[in-house]
Amino acid sequence: MSVEMNISNLYGFDVTPYLDSKDGGERLAAYAYLYAKPDPKIFGKLVGSVKTTISDRYERFAQYWGLQATSKNLLQEGAKALSDDMKESLRSCAKKVEPNTDRDYLLRTIVSQI
Repeated sequence: MSVEMNISNLYGFDVTPYLDSKDGGERLAAYAYLYAKPDPKIFGKLVGSVKTTISDRYERFAQYWGLQATSKNLLQEGAKALSDDMKESLRSCAKKVEPNTDRDYLLRTIVSQI
């Protein structure tokens, strides 16, 4: 999948396939979009797309923005919008992330709200 966007087609951007992408850059595009334009209809899919096992710095960067988008959507939707599985996934992720990082801070903040 190739991400080719300009400002005119951002409003019709179907973010869903990008959340499932194996390409970290495509997931990052989806996270940035959902950070700027939260969408309660796909909040669960957003949470499910944030990888819990990170192998390189680029995936850490994408995860950071996935967590930023999750946090912003959580503020809008509240914890009631998350299933028990999603909550457990976030708690599990919080246990695996390196301590004293921005991602650690975000996850601790998110987990405290769920």
